[in-house]
Amino acid sequence: MRHSTRALALIAAAPLALGALGACSKDEVPGGTTGTTKAAAAGSSTTAAGPGTTMKDSTKGTGATGTSMKDSAGTTVVATPMGKVKLSIVTTPYGKAVGGPNGKVLYAWDEESKGGNAIKCTGPCLDKWPPVYADAVEAGEGLNATQYSVITRPDGKKQAAVNGRALYEMKDDTPGTADCQGLAGWYIVNPDGTKNDKTA
Repeated sequence: MRHSTRALALIAAAPLALGALGACSKDEVPGGTTGTTKAAAAGSSTTAAGPGTTMKDSTKGTGATGTSMKDSAGTTVVATPMGKVKLSIVTTPYGKAVGGPNGKVLYAWDEESKGGNAIKCTGPCLDKWPPVYADAVEAGEGLNATQYSVITRPDGKKQAAVNGRALYEMKDDTPGTADCQGLAGWYIVNPDGTKNDKTA
């Protein structure tokens, strides 16, 4: 009986895991408690926030959403930037949407927005879905500043949110793309703060 209960629990958890890792990109392989990333092209070394830890910068140019790095054990760590993040309106194949400071479109996740906005993208999920880390949020032209805030993640880090919903990037998107729109519960946000329901 105990084995049957455990099997049912694993089956129930499967959709959540698939939603976190998604189906819109096939080249990530989760691992550890925070996932892993592809090898760094630049391979530059930098010192982490923790004492005596050396990391390899694996996503140069991610701007205010945080730089994803690998520590000496191969675990992905996201360095949290300080200060204010400015959001703006960007153009995507699905219309105008909320974008981050580097021009990439931002997403929210149904698993969180339907669950009282509780953070569920943790662990390996963060490798593919870097949070928009921020101490404060500035709403650019055309965005309603009252809809944007900073929330606290389970690990204590601060993250930008719209109407209480945490905002994320998709790691492999580039400015002008929204490759995960409507997949596994991830969606881009319209400039008025509502969910974009369009699909390809």
